[in-house]
This record gives sequence, structure tokens and C-alpha cells, in this order.
Amino acid sequence: MINPNHRAVTFQPAQATYLPSPAQVFISHSSADAILVDWIATQVQAVGCRPYLAERDIQPGRALAEKVREEIAASAALLVVLTDSAHSSSYVQQEIGAAVQSGLQVIPLVEHGMARAQLAMLDGIEHIRFDRLDLADVSANLTAALLEIVEPRRQQMRARFISSRPAFSAQLEAELSLTAGQLLLGVFVVLLVVGCVYLTTHPPAAAPEAGVEPSR
Repeated sequence: MINPNHRAVTFQPAQATYLPSPAQVFISHSSADAILVDWIATQVQAVGCRPYLAERDIQPGRALAEKVREEIAASAALLVVLTDSAHSSSYVQQEIGAAVQSGLQVIPLVEHGMARAQLAMLDGIEHIRFDRLDLADVSANLTAALLEIVEPRRQQMRARFISSRPAFSAQLEAELSLTAGQLLLGVFVVLLVVGCVYLTTHPPAAAPEAGVEPSR
């Protein structure tokens, strides 16, 4: 028996935080390092972050500088792949400048052989050195750096979920609860319906007429 006062269970918009979107990491790089950057993007994704590569987000008609600024602002960190090619790229330098100016966390991946003078705005920021012919070490260091970004976010989302569970459970229990009287009434109605169906499909046999012997 359905509770006559029953209301449909609704999910409030705040409950969308149960499945938070992954933290975005903007990868600043030179297109000349595409193979290396693809590997780095895979590492970023493996720790639960969403790698952002501007060349994969084609938005025809939109100003590139505007798109880059907005995506950097929406990111949890800027990961710079600093190679000779990237050092010569005006786009990479502009992206670094935008991140530093906004106070965004910057993780520099600096290729072995890059001089300190080439670090420019990244000088003074702890960085990860890498050798593209031996990426085992950089994988572990990069994972550790990214986890420092991801874990606080996960803990925050987990805390929100746990704090909201009692209220959600109480709402669900109130919506689905039945009193003992309502339950008994429901059983009675079901039995009554079954009885009516049975009488409809099995009418009582007619009594034989007096003096007439029933056929054998």
C-alpha cells in the first residue's frame, strides 16, 4: 500500500557534489614536444586529474588568448613542460605569466640541459628535472606533486558527502516509511482484490433440480 502522504524522493542540487569533477591541470608546452606531452597527459589522468591541452579543445571563432586565460583560471595547477622548444615559445611564456600573476600553483618539468637563465619566471620555483630517454624517475615525482593537489580536494568532497549522509538518510526514511495500520490496511485490500478475482473466475455450481438424478 502506498503512503497517501508519500512524496517522490527528490535529490537536491547540492548532492551533485557526491561525484565531483576531477581537478583540471593545464599543460603548458610546445607542439614540438607532442609525443612527450601525450605521455605526461596520461600520467596526469592516471592520478585522477583532467589534463587540459589547448590544441585538443578547438573552439572555432573564439580568441585563443581568451580561451587560454579562462582555462588557466579554471585549473588547479599549471604544469609546464620546459624544453628548448617551449622556452622559445611565446605562448608558453604567456601561459606561465598568466598563471604566476593569478597565483595559480605551477609545477615546472624542466628537461636536463636547460640552463638556470632559461627558467625565467620559473627561477626560484622548485621543479622536476627529467630526461626524455628515461622517464621512470619523473613519473614518480610527477605523481607525488599531483597528489598534493588532488588529495585535499578529495578529502574536502569526502567530508561534504559524510556530513550530508544523515540528512539524506532521514529524508529517504521519512519518504518510504509505512505505519503498522497502513501496512495492515494494504494487506486487507490485497486479500479483498484476490477474493473478488477468484469469485469472478470460479462461479459457484448451480444446485440440481428436485427429483432429477444428477448425471454420472
